Amino acid sequence: MKDNAYTYLLTVIGISLLTLVLLFAPLERLQRAGALINRYLFSEITRNCGDR
Repeated sequence: MKDNAYTYLLTVIGISLLTLVLLFAPLERLQRAGALINRYLFSEITRNCGDR
């Protein structure tokens, strides 16, 4: 019974950690992608202004 409780506890901790990672990883990726898009747009705008 003690072993079962231990494995149950480990499973619960693992699942909660996985949920946290899944929740917060996309936010970080979205921010990174947003920064890349902003940098790309900014370089395009400055290049177009430089051509004129």
